[in-house]
Formats: sequence, C-alpha cells, structure tokens
Amino acid sequence: MVSGAERASAAEKLLSFATASLGGSWAVAGAGISKILTEKIAGVTIKAESTAGAVGNNQLVDSGQSDIGLTVERITYLATTGAGPFKGKKHPSVRMLLSGFSIGVLQMAALEGSGIKSFGDLKGKRVSAGPAQGGGLPALVSALDAYGLTMKDLKVSYLNYSQGKSALVDGNIDASLNYAAVPVPALKELQASGRKWLLVAMGADKMKAVEQKFKGYIRYDIPGNVYGVSEDTITIGARNGLIVNAKLDNQLVYQIIKTIDQNLDEVKKIHPSLRWMDRKRFAGVTIPVPYHPGAARYYKEAGLMK
Repeated sequence: MVSGAERASAAEKLLSFATASLGGSWAVAGAGISKILTEKIAGVTIKAESTAGAVGNNQLVDSGQSDIGLTVERITYLATTGAGPFKGKKHPSVRMLLSGFSIGVLQMAALEGSGIKSFGDLKGKRVSAGPAQGGGLPALVSALDAYGLTMKDLKVSYLNYSQGKSALVDGNIDASLNYAAVPVPALKELQASGRKWLLVAMGADKMKAVEQKFKGYIRYDIPGNVYGVSEDTITIGARNGLIVNAKLDNQLVYQIIKTIDQNLDEVKKIHPSLRWMDRKRFAGVTIPVPYHPGAARYYKEAGLMK
C-alpha cells in the first residue's frame, strides 16, 4: 500500500487504489481507471495496488491503508455489518463511490461424469473455492446454504482461477470456482482444453431463496454459447462497485466520480467487463451502505440522485 512517507511527500495527493490479483479483470480495470484519474485530475497520483480481492479491499479501505477499492457490493454489506468473513468486526469507514461498474458472477466448473450438476451435488467433493479473500467465497457459501450445506461439507482447497482450472483438468479436484465477469479467461482455457465439462447450476427456486436471504445477490443466467456448454446456467451474480474511505476529502471524491462519469466512454474501453457500466446505475447501490458525501454531491448535481 502507499506508505506514509509517500503520502506526505505528495501533500496527501498520492492515493492507493486496491484492485485484485494480477492477471484478472479487476487488476486491469483498476490500473486503467487509476491512469485516467491521474491524467485528468491535477495534482493527484493514484497508484493501483495488487490485492487478494473484495474481502481484503474492504478491510484496506476501512483502515485507510487504501483510499479507493474495487468491491462486490454484497461483500461491502457484510463488511459494514460485521457478518460473513468479517464476523465480529464491523468496518464503519467504508463508503460507496460508484455502483455497478460490472457484474461479478459465480461460475463453478465441474467435469462431466463427476456426478455434479447443482451446488447441492458438491457434498463430499473436492472443490477449489478460489482465493481465500476473493469475492467468490461468500457467494459459494450462499449457494450451499440454499441446499442445506456448509463449507464443512466439502473438501476445500483455495486455488487461484488458473490453478483451479489446471487441477480440474488433471483430475486433482472435482469442481473449481471462478468469480468474475463473464467470460472468465480460465474457463475459456478449459473450453479449449478439449475436456468435457459443465457449469454447476442453481435451481430457480434455490436462486429465489438466495435473493431473499442474502442482500445484494441477484439471479444471473450464463448463456450456453459463452463457453460451449449444452445449456444456459442459472447462478449467482452481484454488482461490483467502487468504495472509498469515509475520511477522504469531499472535494477530491467529487472530482474522482466526476472524472469517471465525464470520461465514461474511455473507461469502458479499459476491459470488456466494463462495457456494462451505465451512469444511471452509479447512484443505485443494491445494499444499505451510504455514499461518500463528495459522491452524493456530484450525483445530485448530475440529476442521478434525489
């Protein structure tokens, strides 16, 4: 993260932007947004930082180690309420900056013949749950809950998406979690491997139960032609967003969101997952977490918030 010495030398204008592991869509998106903001806002340098993902980003932003972070909105809800992976510790200094920069999707791959078709079939199976601090783990917990299962019912390992794909192809695990915008590079590689595989599905009724119980999660249908699997797959999706530390200067936050909004066409070219961005969603967060005052001021001026 950005050090205290660096901050002081930059007169508090060097900001840390928490993204995710290198090689993923979040790292690319965060680096690209940081570059645009640095170029467009005078006297400000924003440094994109590689992190473990959404869970860690909320911790970093809350503590002030990072000023800005990418998040899964559901994860931010858990952080502010002290639930899920944050159980027993609320993170009160996280504020929303922007909602809906992309949709994160739970994509669980299993080999054909494994006996796995739904998340309920994962009981007793060898499963990679993705990075331990990634956004996919709470989504998996929610999917299992709908089937009356917990993580204790699985034989779990925590592999990154590329490692999970390789372990699946080699037969060392039965299913591998990916949590990202569609399509995921690791699953496109799995498609090209020639192995017969499928996407693990949520039943429609189970998905409704998840939406009712877990704030921030929505139904997402993955078209079969995306990965060349036999049919469309119902799974869990959630809006991704941007968060900031509550103490970040109001005028600076105002400048940041204004710059993103006024350069949206350029931002959307950074990565295919950002094509979903729509300014009409920016102020429509799906969880009860307040916006930073600087962001709220801009949204009201722009007619995006009442």
